[in-house]
Amino acid sequence: MTDLVNPSPNRPISAQITAATIARGAHAPDGGWVVPDGDSVIEATPLNAFTPELSSADLTVQVDTGEAIVGGVYLGRDTASSVTLAASTSDQSVYVGADLSQPDAVIVGLDGAFAAEDPRIPVADYDTDGSGVIDGTDRRAIGQQVDVPNQRYEGSGATAVTSAVSTDALAGRSLTTLVRDSRTVTLPVGRIPDTDRSRAVEYVPSGLSLKLVGITLTTPDGTVPQNVRARVYDETGTSRYSTTARRASGTVDTPLVTLTGEHAPVEFVIENDSGATQRVGALFTYLLE
Repeated sequence: MTDLVNPSPNRPISAQITAATIARGAHAPDGGWVVPDGDSVIEATPLNAFTPELSSADLTVQVDTGEAIVGGVYLGRDTASSVTLAASTSDQSVYVGADLSQPDAVIVGLDGAFAAEDPRIPVADYDTDGSGVIDGTDRRAIGQQVDVPNQRYEGSGATAVTSAVSTDALAGRSLTTLVRDSRTVTLPVGRIPDTDRSRAVEYVPSGLSLKLVGITLTTPDGTVPQNVRARVYDETGTSRYSTTARRASGTVDTPLVTLTGEHAPVEFVIENDSGATQRVGALFTYLLE
């Protein structure tokens, strides 16, 4: 990859990357966020979240590989970057961003490396003396960030929804939206022969996204099933998430996987490749929003 920016003026827009960017970049505060080092938008092997070097004996610092959603744009770089700081200067900010007038132009650098219109997010701040870094602060926003004000409900009618300004304002209020959008699929514990599977399906309408937030594999005695895998397939039959763990969990903001747009259907599957019949079930938890 080296550098990849989408959209970029050197080629047609990638529908796959664009869909992932829209799903992850909506309502991102302060310009965007860095993809965690255990996750990836498009890379088979996750990159290193633009991890900055926070100390250095000289004036050059390294920023590791990474992916980010910045200003509604996807960008990725799979080589480390070097940034040279000014001597004896405080509050030097290093950013990651993109020059959208050039093909696949990822920028990692100080303020002067960016034009006014270039989207960017901060990576780190540095203070230097005459020969090296004396202080470094990591400023990355890691993982999907959503800038949506908390809401509370008072009275009746549309005007009764107001911003919650404290935890006291939220106390005792029901999470109506979360409850409305949450779903579960249960595959009851049953006998699954070797190389066989159990499955359930869900339809995701156009305009909605399915966010997988949890999977639990269950057995009658509570042990971890061996060589049994829980999977989620999209409508093309492509495996989008799989695990052999007893339990896998994400969050609403950082789901295990997000399927965007119409899928007819999504399949929730238990697959037995253990060489013997096993009694196993699963619970899949997700949101449709």
